[in-house]
Amino acid sequence: MTFWLLTAIAWVILVLALVAAGYLLARRRPARMNSMALLNVVLGILLLLGVAPRASAIEHHKNDGTYTLERGKTVNDSLMIGGDTAIIDGDVNGDLIFGGRKLLVRGNVKGDLVAGTQITEIEGTVGGNVVAFSQWISITGKVAGNVYGWSQQFRETAAGKIDGNVLS
Repeated sequence: MTFWLLTAIAWVILVLALVAAGYLLARRRPARMNSMALLNVVLGILLLLGVAPRASAIEHHKNDGTYTLERGKTVNDSLMIGGDTAIIDGDVNGDLIFGGRKLLVRGNVKGDLVAGTQITEIEGTVGGNVVAFSQWISITGKVAGNVYGWSQQFRETAAGKIDGNVLS
């Protein structure tokens, strides 16, 4: 992760140096100043956009079957999953976005949880808000934020804890 950041910073510095050098050369020759400066700016932008590495802040999975994040495993980005079933026993240090039939969270999600499912079960911990478009929502774990549930049936057990508001 650090390598791409250093590479991006190096490219930005290189592009800025090229633009500055072009500007200084153009100042020495007033007749060509506008064309040289414009050329250097265009080349700098092309280099910056075309060569700099792309950053990714989301991990994406698409399965026809079941996606499982095992206990002890950690995803250090937001996690987007599409498929039939997702079982989260590990930790997600970002948001969790799932579209499918069934979502079971027994691990920890540090960010928000967004689900479009038939069944959403939260037995673990969600550090942010829960936004669920589900036929059935069950919360037996802890939600630190608000719960916005558009569902046919909503259930919070005695063991469940929601620190924020519930709109269902």
